[in-house]
Amino acid sequence: MADTDTVVFVFSLDERLFGLPVSALRQVLPATDITPIFDAPGDILGMIDFHGEILPVIDMRAKCAFPPRETSPGDRFVILDAHARTLALRVDDTRDVLGVPAADIVPPEDVVGALPGLRGIFRHTEGLVPLYDPEVMFAPECEMISALNRAAPV
Repeated sequence: MADTDTVVFVFSLDERLFGLPVSALRQVLPATDITPIFDAPGDILGMIDFHGEILPVIDMRAKCAFPPRETSPGDRFVILDAHARTLALRVDDTRDVLGVPAADIVPPEDVVGALPGLRGIFRHTEGLVPLYDPEVMFAPECEMISALNRAAPV
């Protein structure tokens, strides 16, 4: 890989592809039981125990406006870091890890305009892949969790 490659993790929701920089990822694992949290805000499905660390689970289907569905045996949890937090993302499937040359990443402004969190779009053998910045993409959830922590009684 050239020094200008962006190493990207590709996952899918309903056969649609999405990308995140590998640098934010910690691990990918099969989905397990999610402990629900009553009145959980937004896209937060609940929580899991990840090697002794309790993590919120973000429903990527809800985040990306896909129809809801129950967690299935083929689903995966993508464990990543954003905003000094560790999050678990529930995705339908994992597809690829690949180096994408900078020249192959089309700026979003050239296609759809500047959208928060969208770093670019590139071609994959299975279709187009929007590449997202997790620091921006998961800012609302991280801020929501922080606000709930600040508001919690001590």
